[in-house]
Amino acid sequence: MMTETFKVAYNPDFRSEKFSGRSLPVEIIDRLKSEVTFMNTHEAGLRLQAIFNHPEPFGGFLALFHGLRRVADYLAVVIDPNFPFAEERGAFCATQFMLCANKAGLATRIVTKGVSEADLKIGRKVYEKMIMLVAFGYPDTPLQLPPEVFVRRGDSVEKVTLALASVDSEVSVKASVENYHKSACNLGAVKARYAEMHPGVWEWGNDAPFLNY
Repeated sequence: MMTETFKVAYNPDFRSEKFSGRSLPVEIIDRLKSEVTFMNTHEAGLRLQAIFNHPEPFGGFLALFHGLRRVADYLAVVIDPNFPFAEERGAFCATQFMLCANKAGLATRIVTKGVSEADLKIGRKVYEKMIMLVAFGYPDTPLQLPPEVFVRRGDSVEKVTLALASVDSEVSVKASVENYHKSACNLGAVKARYAEMHPGVWEWGNDAPFLNY
């Protein structure tokens, strides 16, 4: 089997320095809600929750330092870790949601530090786990469209490697990480970016192929 390593180049999220605080129109809210409903009904073990019009969910120094002061809308990615590939699939769906939001002119930002679940309007059962939190909303300056996803030879980004490989006598792409337990979310995000630009579907798991249509 011939394998060639590529570098995947993309921005993990498309940021603005500040969010504007402008309310989202009903048509965009409905579009994002439909996206979440579709994902939750098609992916077992995922419970994505889109929260709208929650005044100042990110308070204090965190909001000021990270430009989240006017954020009122966010996505919580809650999973049941007992389901196979739940973290990878959750990050894949979160990235698809971010792409949908970007196309509607919204900025997105992954929030990783200083957040208390007690301040969020989400539901989580004792056996569930929140793996990602994405703030979104109108930026204070017009959002530039994200660059197209592309691959080129070189080192991997976000510890994810895309490689050409022979699958059932056909040339395909496989995605892998060195430590799946630690990097499943990165793997899912990269797979979603690649799928956005190519017709086909990924199999779940490490070193799994992309099946071209």
